[in-house]
Amino acid sequence: MSKERYTVEARIQAAKQYLQGGNSARKIAAEMGMGKRGEVRVREWAAIYSENGIEGFHLKKGNSHYISATKDAEIALFFKGF
Repeated sequence: MSKERYTVEARIQAAKQYLQGGNSARKIAAEMGMGKRGEVRVREWAAIYSENGIEGFHLKKGNSHYISATKDAEIALFFKGF
């Protein structure tokens, strides 16, 4: 189950609308039924879109999970340089 409430497409659309000057962040957030921080989120999405385009919404955040063999290989490569 995903914690994301807004689809990537909705985020991109909101970011484009804000950056093109179509609406204020407050109005976009209200139209999307966002809560208190909605205005801030719209601005954050606009910044992400400005910096990375569509790919910015697909960048993985957080730690990667490795299977043991991959993790062991990564550690071996790291210590090989010492």
